[in-house]
Amino acid sequence: MDAAGSRWQVRPVLAADQAAMRQLFLEAFGHEMTAAQYAWKYGSGPRQGRGDAYGVWEGDRLVAHYGGFPRRLCRGRTRIDAVQIGDVMVAPNRRGLLTRRGPFFHAATSYFSRQLAPAGGSAFAYGFPSKRHLDLGRRLGLYAGADRISAVSFRLDGAEPMPWRYATSRISALDPACAHAAALLAAKLAEDLAPLILVERSPSYLEFRYAGWGDYALHAVRHRLTRKILGFFVIRPTAPERWELLDLLARRRDLPLLLRAARSAAAAMGGTVLELWASAAPAAFLAELGGEVTTTDVEVAVSIWPDAAAAEETRGRFWLLSGDTDFR
Repeated sequence: MDAAGSRWQVRPVLAADQAAMRQLFLEAFGHEMTAAQYAWKYGSGPRQGRGDAYGVWEGDRLVAHYGGFPRRLCRGRTRIDAVQIGDVMVAPNRRGLLTRRGPFFHAATSYFSRQLAPAGGSAFAYGFPSKRHLDLGRRLGLYAGADRISAVSFRLDGAEPMPWRYATSRISALDPACAHAAALLAAKLAEDLAPLILVERSPSYLEFRYAGWGDYALHAVRHRLTRKILGFFVIRPTAPERWELLDLLARRRDLPLLLRAARSAAAAMGGTVLELWASAAPAAFLAELGGEVTTTDVEVAVSIWPDAAAAEETRGRFWLLSGDTDFR
């Protein structure tokens, strides 16, 4: 469709637009999105857990892109279909047009119109914008801040080894036993954390998120004698001697044990610091377990266009970790 007269053409981003999207990504962020990463994010379409996007063209040039990824969220036993915003970008020489007549606004509202209720199947959109991006979204009536992201870190010198009765093993894929355990633990964790809202960590989601892309190390923690799986954690190296904790999946009562296992595993691989991003609720929980918490300039934003109710219902209720972003 046309927007602002005939200056902007707004339409879904198609597979044939990959080169244009990746070129805009390079211009906007200063580093490349590889073809493999693009395929992981967008290649199989939203029904496979991957994303789609709207773009704004000026002539034959892509000048704005607004992407999102379908996410199944949980609040206790209630399931919520939502979209996680990602790869939001505007050509550097068009950033002066950040108004309701500009390409960013047209890309965002076109995407929301397609994905969000009442026309689409998602209740709301959420994401992890920078302060500058969130301030813009607020000014244009698109977003409201719903939660705060903190950085949490644990020193690993002197990290306690795991008790003998527990075994930690790295796994490259979820075999049937692991998949069954993950499904049960995901449901139990959602119930344990109610009324907090978290991404449903189903076996298919874990496979998609951590087995198909990146240098993620997925681990299972079992009881040595019973072989019962108590939980899963995901870590990755980010710099010499620094590791990031992406995810924890276990009953709430076992999360301290899983954190201990993650710290022990990172220390065994030469790490001196284990760090992660966390929304307010898990940050407070991790602080009780010895984590050092510092604030960031990142908030969790929730869509208020076309309906502002979702932002109020989610305010302060997210349980989000580093792995819940699309870029860490």
